[in-house]
Amino acid sequence: MLTYERAAVIVDHKQLTKNIRRIQEVIGENVRLMAVVKANAYGHGLVEVARTAIIAGAQELGVATIEEGVELRERGIVAPILMLSPIFPQEAGIGIDFGIMMTAYNMEMAKYLSAAAGARGKTVNIQIIIETGMNRLGFSPGLDGISDILETAHLPNLHISGIFSHLATAGADCPAFSNEQFARFLHTIELLEKSGLHIPLRHIANSGGVLNRDPAFRMGMVRPGAAMYGIAPEATVAGGKRMAKRGLAPAMSVVSRVAHIRKIGAGESVGYARSYIAGGDVLVATIPVGYADGIPRGCGNRGMVLINGAFAPIIGNICMDNLMVDAGAIPNLAIGDEVVFCGKSGDEQILPEEMGDWQGSVNYEAVTAISRRIKRLHINMP
Repeated sequence: MLTYERAAVIVDHKQLTKNIRRIQEVIGENVRLMAVVKANAYGHGLVEVARTAIIAGAQELGVATIEEGVELRERGIVAPILMLSPIFPQEAGIGIDFGIMMTAYNMEMAKYLSAAAGARGKTVNIQIIIETGMNRLGFSPGLDGISDILETAHLPNLHISGIFSHLATAGADCPAFSNEQFARFLHTIELLEKSGLHIPLRHIANSGGVLNRDPAFRMGMVRPGAAMYGIAPEATVAGGKRMAKRGLAPAMSVVSRVAHIRKIGAGESVGYARSYIAGGDVLVATIPVGYADGIPRGCGNRGMVLINGAFAPIIGNICMDNLMVDAGAIPNLAIGDEVVFCGKSGDEQILPEEMGDWQGSVNYEAVTAISRRIKRLHINMP
């Protein structure tokens, strides 16, 4: 029996393991799997998810901040960790000290990595990112970037162990642009090979690349984030409903409890700014979570929750610490009943993609926005 007071994020590690092993089945045993655990493992819990991912077969971990990498090392994680996002000069030494592989994306960054490694008398592994279409990070593809990459390869105290890029549209029905990116990436690798630089590990496939693109995209390693957590890379409700056919399911449930019940009549309002006016008698249930917990105001008068297997619409503007629902259709409503924001209740389910849609956002934001103020409960851990 799970126990929590105000609210909880319940992370099912059995489902997480199933998802990871299903992805490994898809990619085959000869392709490495990097579990992307950035953003507190998409809200699921950084250290706990990293441990389960490694046990389930992931060979590497991907993070977005030095702090994430340091936390994993300090909690005993020894698997290779790749820092996928920018770092600043003062962070380079920290990354090296904790054995975090960093991504070089321009010459300036490569030079301060070289200097930091030299100051410590070490040669460190780095990976190179190629800008193929995101226009976010990376050396230019093709002839434009070759000279800088070759110069990076000759900097002291650095060893380039991998090269990668990131797909911009792999989650969408837009294979043509993914193909363009892949072609630019392959062309850059070919030019580097002709220049005498062989980089053994190549990777470009994120979750969408694994599930929606040609197997050739899988290369030597894949970097699933969303799919690992059972979240659709398409970021749509339709995509979320297709995940079960792919053998994947959400590993997260977000729950709270009914704290207060009140009947109101026609013309009475609910919440700040009176954005909801009752058209008749309404049974209002107050739930003690709000936008400070990661349930955004955009869900007000738009989103839904599940209570006792039935849907209840959110009414009024969401407060910092509370929100209200129309609970008139809920059977046997009582204070303390479980309220589901994401997950199953009876025969019904709310998907992360539906949460994102109600927020006017996407599933990725819906799960990563759940505040650490809400307790994480980890079940079925290996």
